[in-house]
Amino acid sequence: MKTEIKYGLILGLGVCVYTVLAHLLGFYTTDIRTGKYADIAITLLPILVFFFAIRERRNRQGYLTLLQGVGTGLLVALISFPISALFIWVYHHY
Repeated sequence: MKTEIKYGLILGLGVCVYTVLAHLLGFYTTDIRTGKYADIAITLLPILVFFFAIRERRNRQGYLTLLQGVGTGLLVALISFPISALFIWVYHHY
């Protein structure tokens, strides 16, 4: 599987899983104070996913230019966006 697709799916599904867990743990209803810190901590998810995607692509090719690294990050984001956006829309409307 291509690196960008793999990590795009990981990021998209990771956002979905986090949202469900946050809801089940009451971060959006009864435990808002803890939810505030959990929302800050979850910002590490995309950072780590982008890091591992770029590192995997660099290891496969042997080297990576800055433009190739940025392109990898953008493709990961573009693949994860429809997954997470559709899930968040469904979550907020139903």
